[in-house]
Amino acid sequence: MSGLVDVVLLLLVFFLLVGTLEPPSPLPVTPPEAAPGEPLPDGRLRLLLAADGRLALDGVPITRAEMDAEIAARVADDPGRAIAIEADADTPSGALLDLLAVLRAQGVETLSLITRESP
Repeated sequence: MSGLVDVVLLLLVFFLLVGTLEPPSPLPVTPPEAAPGEPLPDGRLRLLLAADGRLALDGVPITRAEMDAEIAARVADDPGRAIAIEADADTPSGALLDLLAVLRAQGVETLSLITRESP
């Protein structure tokens, strides 16, 4: 019986190590490379911007109109809420700047751009 308990314990440890802590991204986004910076604050919203302009907020794909309404509602609840933007490296800079302007107009004060660490 103790051998069975050992096997079950090893399987449990294996699955804990192999499992993912963060759900997979709903959009294929490869962030640009940059030098390492400060860690992101907890409690931030995570906004993904794909190269083709599709959006996802906290892991849920949304349209631009839905994003506007959702961000406005969340900023109204918590005015100091930070937003982390994860934009694909191939996203046109104009699309990213338009998104930043919309977020600033809605009252978002703290924005972070997520990047990969350059080798």
